[in-house]
Amino acid sequence: MLLNVLLLVIAMIIPAAGAMMYFVIYPGGVLSQVSYTGAKLFILIWPLFAVLFIEKKQLGLFRINKLNHLKSIPLGMISGLLISCVLYILYSYTSLGDEVRQYKTQMRSVLRENGIIDYYFAAALFLSVIHSLLEEYYWRWYVFGELSRLVRPTAAYLIAGLAFALHHYVVLNAYFSFPLVVLFGTCVAVGGIFWCWLYRKQSSIAGTWISHLLVDMMLFYIGYDIIFGG
Repeated sequence: MLLNVLLLVIAMIIPAAGAMMYFVIYPGGVLSQVSYTGAKLFILIWPLFAVLFIEKKQLGLFRINKLNHLKSIPLGMISGLLISCVLYILYSYTSLGDEVRQYKTQMRSVLRENGIIDYYFAAALFLSVIHSLLEEYYWRWYVFGELSRLVRPTAAYLIAGLAFALHHYVVLNAYFSFPLVVLFGTCVAVGGIFWCWLYRKQSSIAGTWISHLLVDMMLFYIGYDIIFGG
């Protein structure tokens, strides 16, 4: 029990610590790239290491049930499209969009400092498609899955959602003012809670991945409109 808790605490803290390294302490440059790569490798390797070699359990993730995964996709697609539509409406037709557009210079500066601005489309594609899958594997299958075995479902939802949002708060702080960081970071936590619920309902990360992917694509579209728009 104590070992499981320790492994989860490490899992929930390291992504935020990594974000602190590459967005706050060493923004831009070689150290930023090294810490970013290290954080992503940790997300990939840690669940496998913890489950296989420390807890010595089997990887339920790889018990492939194609039909179950296929059944999860429609709800994932519908939810992702609905959330994306809400984001687009908020950005295009409310004062929140005007507020966010005021940070165009800051956003361009951060992206340029981190060497992303010239490769925006490649970064958007990687983060929307590959990175979203990696996060679903890490945050939903591993973190939420393990929490669900240790605490009650409500607590598992809240803890996993807040842990998922933690490194997003750090990243958002590089772009926006404190009130927007709190607002957007909390929205990420709510999204994380929803994807945990979807994962629990469907027993598959296929649907949560599709939903996450579509939301990320909309966010990168909005980012493009702000950064490169007129």
